[in-house]
Amino acid sequence: MSEWIKTNDQKPKEGIQVLLYNGMTDFNGDPRYEIGCYREFDNVSLFVSGPYDLGEVKFWMPLPKPPM
Repeated sequence: MSEWIKTNDQKPKEGIQVLLYNGMTDFNGDPRYEIGCYREFDNVSLFVSGPYDLGEVKFWMPLPKPPM
């Protein structure tokens, strides 16, 4: 699998689903990951999952290819 990419260094292609990590954890202390995509709307860039803005995202990586 690919390495994590800092969002400050590079953004994914717009509209392509990727794995996202914002540095937060769930109630068990496990990392909280999201699948979402990068979007630009009227000079505003953000990461979304469905209709939801995910707020600050620190890292992303491409999704793995599905099994054959």
